[in-house]
Amino acid sequence: EYLEGARPRFMQQLEALGVDYVDVYMLHSPGRGPESRKAAWRDLEALYEEGFIRALGVSSFSIAQLEELFDFARVKPVYLQNKFSPYDPGSDHEARNQHSVMEWALAHGLTVVGYSIIKPAKTSYYLEPLQDPHVSEIASHIGRSPSQVLHRWALQLGLAVIPRSSRREGIAENARLFDFSLEEADMRLLNGLASLSAGTPGRRCPAWAEDVYSLGALPEAM
Repeated sequence: EYLEGARPRFMQQLEALGVDYVDVYMLHSPGRGPESRKAAWRDLEALYEEGFIRALGVSSFSIAQLEELFDFARVKPVYLQNKFSPYDPGSDHEARNQHSVMEWALAHGLTVVGYSIIKPAKTSYYLEPLQDPHVSEIASHIGRSPSQVLHRWALQLGLAVIPRSSRREGIAENARLFDFSLEEADMRLLNGLASLSAGTPGRRCPAWAEDVYSLGALPEAM
């Protein structure tokens, strides 16, 4: 269980980095259960209070796990790093959840960081986001790449993003996200992809998102 012994693991990492403190440190997974999460968080709070960590964060947490953490934490996390794609904006099954983890986090003052924005879920049967015709059409219309469109979409939703590339051209492309913006109509079309991935005729899903493509107004499938 990686959450066990958070303090010695952190001190080893601090020594390897050759620094006296880190600006941000996070739990990269919620682990196996509430007790291990609480024990690990207590270790991190102590390190924060001793000045080794300036801010705390978490990754891949659900709303229920965040609520649990907020109930007992003396030091609250300042950011949430979750998978964020147009099909599942917040987790691998976000489009099927009743509430948005991104909206919860922003409402509670957390900075939300999205990763794997252009990658589908491991078990996904959808098109890759870069191949989605809605994304491709918007990219073609504004003269940008599909990757730039998706990362800009996330930025305009209020997220920070972690683009990555091993190609020089890709790195340069990822840096050019602040010299353009998406129109409101394009943002709504991209926001609606979650409902296309999870909804069916006559059934609005996710419940927390705008039914951009009006699936809920269609006759239910027989």
